[in-house]
Amino acid sequence: MPPRTPSPVPVDLEGKVKLGIQTLGAILVSVVVGMVTLFGIWSTVATKSDLQSLLSDHSLRSDGHPEAANAMRVVQRQLAATEARTQRLEEKQDDTRQSVEYIRARIDFLTEQTVREVASQRNVFHPQSRQAGDRAVQRLRASGDPAEAIGP
Repeated sequence: MPPRTPSPVPVDLEGKVKLGIQTLGAILVSVVVGMVTLFGIWSTVATKSDLQSLLSDHSLRSDGHPEAANAMRVVQRQLAATEARTQRLEEKQDDTRQSVEYIRARIDFLTEQTVREVASQRNVFHPQSRQAGDRAVQRLRASGDPAEAIGP
């Protein structure tokens, strides 16, 4: 068999290259494959919004900034402890306020009873001794001074 020699490029008489159907089909297939590849590559390129979301996700994630995340955890623990302490203090303050209100009400009640008894005992021989005690309690409520309410 004789050795193969490359065939010359088919050229017409005017110097233009003549292409056959198979060559044109191969060029068309390579252009389509090239376009598909180009569109595939273009679709994987990150857009501006993709980059912004990537950066914001990185900024918000704790593993992106471990020192800041650790500092935030420490602050959150301190805040939780402070809130718990504040809650306990508020409960204790409320209990104290209720105790003080009860003690004041009890002192007022006992003071009124004492004024009533003393005023009634001073007027023991009058038939209206109970009314004298009630008037003394009214004077006590108006003035707030037991000695003034009982009178001389």
